[in-house]
Amino acid sequence: MSAKSVKVFGILVMVALMLLPATLLVGADSHEGDETTKIGPGEQHWYTLSVAGDGGVTVFMNVDPDGGAGFMIVTQDAGRAYAAGEDLEVTGRGTENDYDDADLSWTGSFGGAGDHHLIVEYKGSGQEAAYSLEVSGASISADAAGEEKEAASEEAAAAEEAAVEEAQPAAADLAKAAAVSRLSNQAGRAIVTARGNHFVVDSVPPLGGPNEEINPLDLLLGAQGTCAAFVYETAAQEQGIPLTEITATVEGDFNPAGVRDGSVNPRIQAMRVHMDLVGASEEQAAKLAEEFQARCPMYTTLERSMPIEITTGEKEEASVAEGLATASAVAQISNQPGRAIVSARGNHFVVDSVPPLGGPNEERNPLDLALGALATCGTFIYETAAEEMNIPLTDISAKVEGSFDARGVRDGSVNPRIQALRVEMTVAGATDEQAEKLAEEFKVRCPIYTTLSRSAPIEIENVVQ
Repeated sequence: MSAKSVKVFGILVMVALMLLPATLLVGADSHEGDETTKIGPGEQHWYTLSVAGDGGVTVFMNVDPDGGAGFMIVTQDAGRAYAAGEDLEVTGRGTENDYDDADLSWTGSFGGAGDHHLIVEYKGSGQEAAYSLEVSGASISADAAGEEKEAASEEAAAAEEAAVEEAQPAAADLAKAAAVSRLSNQAGRAIVTARGNHFVVDSVPPLGGPNEEINPLDLLLGAQGTCAAFVYETAAQEQGIPLTEITATVEGDFNPAGVRDGSVNPRIQAMRVHMDLVGASEEQAAKLAEEFQARCPMYTTLERSMPIEITTGEKEEASVAEGLATASAVAQISNQPGRAIVSARGNHFVVDSVPPLGGPNEERNPLDLALGALATCGTFIYETAAEEMNIPLTDISAKVEGSFDARGVRDGSVNPRIQALRVEMTVAGATDEQAEKLAEEFKVRCPIYTTLSRSAPIEIENVVQ
């Protein structure tokens, strides 16, 4: 039987100002609104407050958890200036008041009929917050000035992008890296192949996997750790810094509940990279960190998805948001240049640096790990979801390709981030419709997909056999 292809596209949302439907629509002199809206790290929700007369306006907000979000009142002119890149001039803010039956409130007068903006802003420490708004004296709706702000934002972004492109060398054809994951004859276990290297990857317990060998999260964190170790090693040699030991410890905070529950986002919400260096001063360590931030394909990719903290010296225990779990991996440079040993949950494996950094590139490299993480996560989610939906799959494999500018690994003026990803899922035993349903589960339940989709567009193609 010939294979059929069904394409499903993951959408990367990269909008500075989120324009959402209103949580509620209340008229003048109204005071109700029990519906809640979720807001996550880095998000803003914009609304329009429309006043018909000269009366006062009151806004109440309830937030769960406490302190997870706040709100501001701004003029239309201030909103347009902010969208164009200027500092935000605030008319008023929601504040705590012991006399109000709400978490935050604001009362004021706009001095006549007209429109103002109400901006809800995330204030939490990693986990999503839920809020509701109650308004009296004005109607509240989806931001009517959205198109104008969006246009201003797009214009500013285009100008910034043009300036960056002008400062960088001429574009070059992107290099491609690839990894293939195929389900083994043991449930929850896959074999990854990348550039002739083969290694075993296990699914995690929430998906029913054995989790004895390395898992997809181990791979992604290991990719970040080894990329850091190799860039530090090369940059130190270039700068004459006599490093004798390099160890990178990478931690990622995520919500494991999302692996089983598609209504919870399982993406990595924060990452920490701690560098233990022997032979470098604090000033030298800072210079090496700058090279890492500019030349590591993993860092330049993942920083678009989450905040990444880089530290050296004595490692301090991090504060992790409630409800999040932490996964970690350690990469240590070996006695062979360009080769590191990664340890994750008691598993140890060898990773090589790439030729642009002077590495042997004989064993798997950091990109192999990252692409293998996405491929195996796809394989395991398809396997589990198919079982839940009673889809009789007999075979599952995933091929992942990533496109990046390899020049950036040597040249810090060129961004080496992964610019696009393509996932080809080959399944036997499913219809086209069933394969599309599995792809939807993959997009919401895979921690690797939900993380990387914030960094680069991901195309998913189902090949049904």
